[in-house]
Amino acid sequence: MKIILKIKSFCVFILLITIISCTEKQVSNSIPRSTPEAEGISSEAILRFVDSADVSKRTEFHSFMIIRHGNVIAEGWWNPFGPNLKHTLYSASKSFTATAVGLAINEGKLNLDDQLISIFPESVPDSISPNLVNLKIRDMLSM
Repeated sequence: MKIILKIKSFCVFILLITIISCTEKQVSNSIPRSTPEAEGISSEAILRFVDSADVSKRTEFHSFMIIRHGNVIAEGWWNPFGPNLKHTLYSASKSFTATAVGLAINEGKLNLDDQLISIFPESVPDSISPNLVNLKIRDMLSM
């Protein structure tokens, strides 16, 4: 079993190297490339991530890109997705928004139990439903 996993990991590693080299030509070096080890990351750790993502039953991965110190150190796509396929990033937007809210909470500017209408009073409609009155930051983050 361990030998099969090592062979699979080696194949994924070769695939990643091939993808990175092809992608460099396609994106015309818009983001600099480097190797994981040159940027202080273990290739083995990236392979463990890819192996875990590949067998995940809870999440459907389409692609990934790891950037360290401003350099792409690994990226890949799950079939049928590829580097030239336009892709919406709804989940990424949620992640950036949640990060911004977390920073604001850390700075004392927000609280998870703040009502949304207290944050944007100028945007409150003339007629306010009970649901809107009760809507809190915590609710918005959990959707």
